[in-house]
Amino acid sequence: MRIIKISLKSLLKNNSGNKLLFGAMILIFLIPSFLYNTTSSIVYAVQNQQSAVYGIFDDIYYRDKIHSFGPVSDDEIHSLLPDYRYESFGAFYTVKTVDLGGTKRINLGYADSEALRLGKVSLAEGRFPESDGEIAITVGILDELGVSEIGENITLADKDFILCGIVNDFGRLWLRGELQIKNGISPVNAFVTENDAKQIFDERFGVIQQIVLKSSPGIFNINNDTLRLFHSSSGTSQNAYEAPKSFMALMYAISVLIAITVLSLDHPRLLKRLRSYYLLGMEKRDIMRAVMFETLLLTFLGMIIGIILSAAGTEICVYILIADEYGAALRFNAKNNILLISSLLVGFVIIFSAYSRFVIKKIDMDGEGYVKVCRFPEDTRITLFGFDMKKNTKSLAAMTALIALSCTLLCYGAAYKNYFTEDITDIAEGYIPIDYDFQFTTDVINTGASTDPETGEYIVPVFFTNNYEKNGANKDIVDKISEIDGVSKVTAYRENQKMNLLLNANQIDSFFDGSDSIVDGKYNMRQFMTISDFCTVWEEFGYQPDDVLVCSEIVGYTEEALERLSEKVAEGEINIEKLISGEEIILRAPAFKLKDVYFGDIRSTGIIPCDYRDEGAVNLSSLKVGDEITLSGIMTDKNINGGVAKSGMPDFYRKDVTVKIGAIIRSVDGKLQSSRPGAACSVLTANEAFEALGIPANYSVISVYTDSPEDDEKVSASLAEINAELPHMSLENWANDVKSYKIYNMLVAIFTTTLTVILIIVTLAVLTGQIYAKTRLSLQTYELFRINGLSFSAMIKQWLAQILLMCLAGAALSVPMTNALICGSLRMLRLSHFLSTPSRIMITAAVFIMLLISLAPSLGMLIRVRDNVETEGVRE
Repeated sequence: MRIIKISLKSLLKNNSGNKLLFGAMILIFLIPSFLYNTTSSIVYAVQNQQSAVYGIFDDIYYRDKIHSFGPVSDDEIHSLLPDYRYESFGAFYTVKTVDLGGTKRINLGYADSEALRLGKVSLAEGRFPESDGEIAITVGILDELGVSEIGENITLADKDFILCGIVNDFGRLWLRGELQIKNGISPVNAFVTENDAKQIFDERFGVIQQIVLKSSPGIFNINNDTLRLFHSSSGTSQNAYEAPKSFMALMYAISVLIAITVLSLDHPRLLKRLRSYYLLGMEKRDIMRAVMFETLLLTFLGMIIGIILSAAGTEICVYILIADEYGAALRFNAKNNILLISSLLVGFVIIFSAYSRFVIKKIDMDGEGYVKVCRFPEDTRITLFGFDMKKNTKSLAAMTALIALSCTLLCYGAAYKNYFTEDITDIAEGYIPIDYDFQFTTDVINTGASTDPETGEYIVPVFFTNNYEKNGANKDIVDKISEIDGVSKVTAYRENQKMNLLLNANQIDSFFDGSDSIVDGKYNMRQFMTISDFCTVWEEFGYQPDDVLVCSEIVGYTEEALERLSEKVAEGEINIEKLISGEEIILRAPAFKLKDVYFGDIRSTGIIPCDYRDEGAVNLSSLKVGDEITLSGIMTDKNINGGVAKSGMPDFYRKDVTVKIGAIIRSVDGKLQSSRPGAACSVLTANEAFEALGIPANYSVISVYTDSPEDDEKVSASLAEINAELPHMSLENWANDVKSYKIYNMLVAIFTTTLTVILIIVTLAVLTGQIYAKTRLSLQTYELFRINGLSFSAMIKQWLAQILLMCLAGAALSVPMTNALICGSLRMLRLSHFLSTPSRIMITAAVFIMLLISLAPSLGMLIRVRDNVETEGVRE
């Protein structure tokens, strides 16, 4: 108790060293704990956003209509899906459908509790039905019924109900196939009790069952029934983010560095205080216990305060930056926090124990008066620079290593920042970015069987076709979407993937030659063209023997999208008026490099996009701005899909269009995800130009942007109505994913910013401590030279020259250290990331600036003792 009382009295009172250690312990536990908890909270918010739209089920099974009433059993699941392994399932039951006019209708039925949980069906107000005669209706349908308040009466299916709950719209992203679209199968949107549903049940109508399944953990069930079983659209797995394991190791190393630096800074004052204890009669064993008690108590208090501040900071960060609309909630990462705390406590006990033993050996006063006489060789000129360097070699070597480590750690932080940032922002480099809230995309209909519809006999196809350019939306649909309240912008694209670039065989240059991955001086049409019998096609449609059709496409853009592409033009310029008139087009011919890939002993050659200015890049050279090119395609006005026999060729005609190149883009910028596979080049124009060119094309991709997140539900309901008019287009709700990407980007920003701040703080603290310790060790040398007439300014210059030399040496040493750390760390992820030379130079410059800042305490100490030229003796 006596030792504890002494320690408590001197714990923080007039004890700057302990105060510094206490503050350091708070930061050591606060910063990583804040990062772990913030990461967990944001990931939880992202998953909430995902499940609010997608649900938490893995698959949904649309069962054929049955004409008996009853719940789905396990036996029925096994009979329907014999090989499916599931953890749980729930079902939605529709027993009555009531048309409301237009595209909306009421699906009256009920759902079991597990279906509500797996589908994440939530209430905006009220509750689900508990007693007969009650009903809960989704928001989108409620507006059509003219009902808005809980307790109002509603008559449906010749039965009176009382509105007991308003359900948030759900299930709009449940994938459905042609069978479900044709039969209008959609989730229940008016919930009643099971007993009421049984009374409404009509055997002639039957029951439509939609079964949601949660698969067994670690099991991926193969989808065999493609007509009825669909995988969930949930994308939560892509947001399973957490702080890298290497960050934990780095934080441990940094924490140890901070602790050692703080102890070294307080070393002289602590030693002076412990010597006072020793002179007053305290035994060395008790002194060591006192030191251990103080350091561990400060560590424990710092840990508690740090964790409390971390929780508060996480809550503020989550709720202010993410807000409640994202489903924000404070989440603790128990595993990482426990691992952090336990490992740090063990490490600090070892460090403090070793330090206590070290200082105990230094409190012995027997050698205090011993003075070492410094002898210098005769007739030798002694300089402060050389003498001090020789005298403090270990200290200067440590400072050099410290500067190298500082540069390396900051480079590490920059590399990881780039790695994680690029991991999200460059998901599809060059392609149209996913920044829209909703999108309509045209479905590619599977090719039908090549059989005669009357005789059933196999037909040998001459070529294959599809009606892709007919499946999209027309201008009226695009205008209708633009007029929806809450829609801020619509960006639509038209496509015709049947138009090919018509060239003469002698026009095949290295670009077209290599674009088929076979360098043989010609272009392999058979690889990408859907033509089985070239001779018949060439004869039927009047192609010349040396004509070559290069796989291509023609895509229309809005004026805004074309203006964004202007900065990507390598040659020429984009003239929107000439594009609209059909006078000019943009030719996109992405530069590439050939790359050999080996699968065992088998070599395969492929092409990878590259910058057209790179060494070895293969660029289009035979076509220039101002040249005229011909687009040629085999068209039909009929809705034909699949293989075309010779007898069906009269239904097709050849369409040629000659256009002039106004600009050339040599990258994949602005490319649609639906672009034609294997297209060597693309012809880009304005949406309005298709009529002028006489090329048929509907809008295949329509991106919709909303004014604010609050408009998403309202806009979604309106778009769902329009989607019913477009049977061959899928409506994708990306609003949730855009929010997820924004939250995810915010998470990465928090992580990388925190990492950078930590590294800067640590670098400043450790540099300051090391320089201060080195300067303190050199004080007696400086006093010696001051006695011999060296001016204060000359001494400062010599001192700065030493530090500058160490800085340059450390920066040079950091280059191989950085390469080893970054390359080794990222190699474990099977990735390669290069930190550019300019980034290294900037980081080295930042370290040098921090070095200058860290000189302030040492310079202050030198100024304080500038006139103290009476040395107390040179200690051994």
